[in-house]
Amino acid sequence: MVAEKTRQKMELANWLSQDSKNLNENQYVVDDIIERLTPHSQTVHVEKDARLVRLRKVQHLKRNIHAQLNNGVNGVQLLAALQPTAAVAGLPRKEAMDFILEHEPFARGWYAGSVGYISHQRAEFCVAIRSALVVNDQVQLFAGAGIVPGSVAEHEWQELNKKMSTLLSLISDHPRRWVWRHESRPSRIK
Repeated sequence: MVAEKTRQKMELANWLSQDSKNLNENQYVVDDIIERLTPHSQTVHVEKDARLVRLRKVQHLKRNIHAQLNNGVNGVQLLAALQPTAAVAGLPRKEAMDFILEHEPFARGWYAGSVGYISHQRAEFCVAIRSALVVNDQVQLFAGAGIVPGSVAEHEWQELNKKMSTLLSLISDHPRRWVWRHESRPSRIK
């Protein structure tokens, strides 16, 4: 059984690192970050090739981006320039965000927003994609999947299910069945 799971993970890793849809999705996000960082930077350097990051139940592609910022640029300016990320807002940004506002049957709240901190020396943020919010006696779980040319709806749902199962496994030894509300709403567990 362990050998079979290891084989499956390796097959997934090989597929992911060569899949044109996922490589293109990564490239869209990287290109958008570069475009948004460039006006605030003296230089921007990007890792040439995407590399695989393996989490417990999900694997994804990653490339480091390093920028030498212009003097006087601060974390608030960068946050305004980089958010919302193309990974959750889509491209072209305005049209994609208008589509989301018109067609998603729920408000995203802070899902896909920025979570982090700002100090005089440093600012660090991440996008609240796989996350949870505790409200009274409920835990609301959030996850998403990127839809780009070449996306297959069933594969995106499978990806989303894996992401949600990871979140569920963190809060329960025996996760209860969960149900999507309105096809894409955050799950709620009582």
